[in-house]
Parts: sequence; structure tokens; C-alpha cells
Amino acid sequence: MSIARLMQQAAAGVDAGGGVEFVAYNDTNLQGSYTLDYPTGTQSGDLLFLFCGNDNDVSAGTPSGWTKLAEGNTPIDVFYRTASTETSVIAPDGSNPAIGGAIVSAFRNAAYVQSNTLSGGTGHTPPTPFTAFSGATVGNSCLCFVWYDDDIQSGDATQTDFSVIVSDFYGTGASAGCSMNVTYALGVIDSTTFTPPDLNASGIVSEGHFSWAFEVEPTA
Repeated sequence: MSIARLMQQAAAGVDAGGGVEFVAYNDTNLQGSYTLDYPTGTQSGDLLFLFCGNDNDVSAGTPSGWTKLAEGNTPIDVFYRTASTETSVIAPDGSNPAIGGAIVSAFRNAAYVQSNTLSGGTGHTPPTPFTAFSGATVGNSCLCFVWYDDDIQSGDATQTDFSVIVSDFYGTGASAGCSMNVTYALGVIDSTTFTPPDLNASGIVSEGHFSWAFEVEPTA
């Protein structure tokens, strides 16, 4: 987080991050085995997000114990849950699982609050800014997810407050698969009109994209 943002939050009496901690992530190409282990270091009570993407579609259904946040728009599904004693999840695959992937990320001292509006389109650089949260709580944290059809992207956040969890291509080649990018920023929400950053999407000409963000609050 930038020094300017830290000073701004200190002046407002806001704890940067509010106790929320990023733990780790794990991801996989969906190429025959769909069991995805939880990130190393995950403990009972951690907040987990599962992002599933595919070049064609993601199969219907919700993994046991998870809550679905996004009903795909054909190529993506997003879920969340609080970790318990289980150590892995069977991630939904697609009609052509060799050209998709899944990402699971873990946060400590955190609880899911709300999502903003799923934004999508075709062929633009960079993506349209995320829709602002409604009634967000000052000092809460933000998790961002972007899916691109095919094109391999760097996924670097243009706002320096955000850290990249993972930015990777999942598929068999640059013309068959999808790119998924997950970033987060702790304690950055400083108003109800907070808008998460654009991500670098240079190279997209006519391919589709979706972007979404999630508000996370501290539990400790």
C-alpha cells in the first residue's frame, strides 16, 4: 500500500487492512484431475474463494459446502466458503476441460461482505473500470477477479495498492484457453464509491472479458 494511502487512513482512524491477511493460493489447469488442494497454510476459519474459468463453459453445480457468487455467463463460476476440516475442493470443469483452469485463494481474519456488478464486454484495452460497491464500509479490503478469453495477459494492477495473487493462462495454446487474474488490496475502501483498478489488457482485439470485485471485512 502506498505511503499516501496509509497516511490518509491513519488520519481517518482506519486500520490499514483491518486485520485481514492474505494466506496463499493454489491453481491448476483442468486437464483430467479436478481436485484442487487448498493453499499451503490454510487453517479452519479462513475465507476461501474459488474461481473457475473455461474457454467454452463451466459445468453446472456448486461444490459441497461452497456458495456460488457468479453463475458463469458461460465461461466462469465463482464460489466462496469458510474453511473447515476439508483440505481440497473438486472444481467444476467445462465441456472441454483441457482449456480451462481453477484458482483457490485463502484469507485469514476475513469474511465475505458483498460483490459489485459483474462487468463484461468484448475487445477493449484496458477493461472498463469495475462498478463501485454500494454502501461499502470504510477500511474494508477488496479482491478483484478478471477473466479473458484466450489472450495471455500480464494482469498487473494499474493501482499500486493492489497485489497480484496470480495471473496465468490456462489452456493448450494462445488461441485455446483463458487467462485469469486475481488481485487484492487490504484496507483500501475509503468511500462508498470506491472503484477497483483496471488491469492491463493490452493485446485484446475481439475476445471477451469479465471483471468482478468482492468486499471483504475483518473478523479480528
